[in-house]
Amino acid sequence: MLYTLLPLILASIFVPDIIIYKVFVKRKTQKIPLRVLWWTPCVLLAVSLLILTCNIDWEEKGLLLEQQIFSETYTILWIADIGPKICFCLLYALQQWYANYKPAIRKSRFWHPYTYAVIPSLIGFCMIIGGVVYGFRHIVIKEVEICHEDIPESFDGYRIAQFSDLHMGTYRLYAEDVPEKLRNRLNETNADLVVFTGDIVNNRAAELEGFDYRLKGIKAKDGIYAIMGNHDYSTYIYWESARKRKDNILDLQNRMGKQGWRWLLNQHTIIRRGQDSIALIGVENDGNPHFPALADLPKATEGLNKPMFKILLSHDPTHWRREVLDSTDIQLQLSGHTHGMQIELFGLSPAKFIYPDWGGWYNEDKRWLYVSTGVGGVVYPFRFGAWPEIVVITLRHKRK
Repeated sequence: MLYTLLPLILASIFVPDIIIYKVFVKRKTQKIPLRVLWWTPCVLLAVSLLILTCNIDWEEKGLLLEQQIFSETYTILWIADIGPKICFCLLYALQQWYANYKPAIRKSRFWHPYTYAVIPSLIGFCMIIGGVVYGFRHIVIKEVEICHEDIPESFDGYRIAQFSDLHMGTYRLYAEDVPEKLRNRLNETNADLVVFTGDIVNNRAAELEGFDYRLKGIKAKDGIYAIMGNHDYSTYIYWESARKRKDNILDLQNRMGKQGWRWLLNQHTIIRRGQDSIALIGVENDGNPHFPALADLPKATEGLNKPMFKILLSHDPTHWRREVLDSTDIQLQLSGHTHGMQIELFGLSPAKFIYPDWGGWYNEDKRWLYVSTGVGGVVYPFRFGAWPEIVVITLRHKRK
């Protein structure tokens, strides 16, 4: 896929540099070393891109994790370098167009041919660097409550800690200590139950190598339950056979099973407090095409005949409106998947344009959905505003 996008990526590297060189660098300096220095980043990016796309069998050489680190490093550098430059070019063009449309503005003391392009570009650059250096490591705990008459009195105050979308391979670049920090933050919540709502890896179970002990020791009175996310099925990379892909999935499940995680794959479990109980249901990933659609709600809820408060773990939040609301009486669904696009400003995220329910609480007639924006990041370790989150949901009994 990267090979097919090669011309477009190369254009994104060189075109902004050519424009900025002509309108800014060439006019500001006659010194040849400084002019040459300007081209150094884009040349290095282009050479690195050619290395990434050349015909190297990384798997045969046993360098899959190294390839992933290389790819993620490249992505960060590409975004940090090219993003602000594209922003500068667009804003500079808009500024020049506006000045030509209203020539009198050129006489204003606030006018400068670059000011309104440079400042937003620098802000964008600082956001990118801040999101990588600080934001990706800034784990927050959100405390929320749900009050419902179907929650038994003995479960009033019951605490559920939800986390989602770890994407463990992404931590290898420079944030290997974050999973251990996450474990400690989870234990700080003093939760009765911990649930994980999918995407523990980017593609391969081998991403967990060396991280096992960092996640070990998550504590909860009623245990840790997990479901699969779309990335956990390893459908985004080439496998020599379906058998190898299935073995990879089993390896992933076994690794986490050894850490005390219990998988709910189209299954349910009953959690009891004295004579009262609630149901915890987990389904396999169910998403719109092209994501895997493997959930089997009838199978997962089989035997849950008596009325009780039911909590569904389903990775993709679109499952709620597509099936859960219409065909079940499940009162609460917990999901992840969206990441909030890993950026949020003033409560707004570009994820809103893709997912109607992208982060936080949603409700329809006493039926609730909570979408976690997750902890990790796929492709590159960046978060700004949509900080890595642990959500602690406290159940409250509501008198009828």
